[in-house]
Amino acid sequence: VGVSLRRIGILPNHNEDPCSGCREGLRSISAPVLWVAGEDDEKYCDLLCGFPQVASSHQFHKITQASHRCPWDNPQEFTRLVCEFLKALEK
Repeated sequence: VGVSLRRIGILPNHNEDPCSGCREGLRSISAPVLWVAGEDDEKYCDLLCGFPQVASSHQFHKITQASHRCPWDNPQEFTRLVCEFLKALEK
């Protein structure tokens, strides 16, 4: 996802501050978004925790016992969150 967001200009390049200028870009996404980060992934937790209510259709969750690769570190919690998010979209 990060690569795609960089390509469309929402996230800066790796060598730049990840928070610089991205708040407005994130607000411009009108579709429902599930943002997840491992609780030990300081870079993305800091980026996303700073504005959990970017848009009413955005949700942010920290995955416990996980770092940057949270689907691998805690697949059960990651899968549960994704399933709950998708079920909510069906309503």
